[in-house]
Amino acid sequence: MSPETNQPGPPLDCDSAGTRRWVVLLWLFTLGFMVALAVPVLEQAVSAVDERIYDLAVAVEQPLLVEVARAFDTVGIWTSWSLFTFGVAAILLVLRHWAGFAVWLVSMTIAWVASPYIKLAYERERPPDGLVEAGSYAFVSGHATTAAALGFTAVLILIPAGPRRRRWLWVALAYAVLMAWSRIYLRVHWLSDTLGGLALGAAIAVTVALFASWWYAKRPLHRVPEA
Repeated sequence: MSPETNQPGPPLDCDSAGTRRWVVLLWLFTLGFMVALAVPVLEQAVSAVDERIYDLAVAVEQPLLVEVARAFDTVGIWTSWSLFTFGVAAILLVLRHWAGFAVWLVSMTIAWVASPYIKLAYERERPPDGLVEAGSYAFVSGHATTAAALGFTAVLILIPAGPRRRRWLWVALAYAVLMAWSRIYLRVHWLSDTLGGLALGAAIAVTVALFASWWYAKRPLHRVPEA
């Protein structure tokens, strides 16, 4: 097998208008939350919705669901997240999937670094009476950001484009949404914190993969010569 045909395909189709549209929409959604929480009038409207969801979480609290949410909290902490991140990186190295390895590390690093800095920029207080210990500020949710970035990046670099990838993207979305739900249910994040985190994580994953695909297409090494 020639070196050209032995190379893994790009994470995304960089010529897809639909892919570019998703990147734009995800970033607009993320920036929309950032702007809304920075403008006092809009922040009041967002906070009113957040408080209603908080009250609902308190009203429907059940011991079993609290334990399920705590399990997601454990999965999302730094230790578990880093073990999974380095585990996937090791697998990609063993498979000699260099493009996937680069996309994985860049996406995970950006997701991990971005959240704390955004928190410091907004200094938004967390909801009262949290059911688990949580430090720092609320916006954006680090758990939601890394869950979305992790799930979508893993699918984009490990599953070839097609119906199977689309099914796994739904699985990744479900995992990220459940992580976001757990943060709200445990009263350590407002709804807007988690929605902003989901959008940010997904935007990071798709943007990095899209850039990698563009870079892949530009490199002569990866072009299969015509017969």
